[in-house]
Amino acid sequence: MENENFDYGVISTPFARDAEGFHLGNALYLATASKLAYKDDASDIREILNQMGFDRFQDFRWKGKIETQGLDVLADTFGYVCSNREALVIVFRGTQPDNIRNWLTDAMIRTTPLPDGAGSVHKGFNAAFASAWPTIKPLVANQRNNQQTIWITGHSLGGALGVLCAAHLHWSANAEIQGLYTFGQPRVGNYTFATKFSDALENRCIRFVNNNDIVPHLPPPGPLLRYRHTEGLRYIDANGKLHSALPWWKQLVDMGHGAIQDAGRLGPDLLKDHAIGLYVEHIRRLI
Repeated sequence: MENENFDYGVISTPFARDAEGFHLGNALYLATASKLAYKDDASDIREILNQMGFDRFQDFRWKGKIETQGLDVLADTFGYVCSNREALVIVFRGTQPDNIRNWLTDAMIRTTPLPDGAGSVHKGFNAAFASAWPTIKPLVANQRNNQQTIWITGHSLGGALGVLCAAHLHWSANAEIQGLYTFGQPRVGNYTFATKFSDALENRCIRFVNNNDIVPHLPPPGPLLRYRHTEGLRYIDANGKLHSALPWWKQLVDMGHGAIQDAGRLGPDLLKDHAIGLYVEHIRRLI
């Protein structure tokens, strides 16, 4: 992931623990938290989180085999839980380019049904989350000692795991989720899941997409698996402006505009726009 200087002095207001609906300041906190998940040194993460006002931190990592689509796949799920006396944040790391386990998890695109008619979700994502949750659950219980509001975030695969975490906490653990913010998140489930999830967590789930980022277009929708995105889109256009919605044709034009702007630069725009660092910088400029 990007080896950048983490300078968060622009976060000039405290994290808004009770914010309802979209909150740009919280978006910067959570994008930053998602970016931190790619750092390998836990002491570095802890130090920066302290600067951001989160004085408690515990990381988690679950590695092992998950059975999906008749295959044993090696999964590797990493993230952390951080908190202060006001808010608790669960953060999931996304796909790492050099981690074949992450790519194998991403590739398992068949769906598996959830209980109680809540629809069907990506089998690989679901198996990775379900396997890691027993490791994550005690960290949440340990840090949530002041009825802190619960926030969830992640980039790429981490965003997909965040959606499943929110679904689990809401439907299976009867825990109220104050907010879920994802960045460059792939589709997680079918039409039924997306609809029921969006209705259950109305206005509390925000899904950022940066211009030509390819990952939010995966897995593809269609008549067979019927993948569909949850609500809460915040689209960052080629000029860095934020939209809560764009007609498909305007988004297509803007994507073309972004590709033209990027012409001649090193690397494909579809992948460069997926970088979590770009999400952080765009949101910082918006503030």
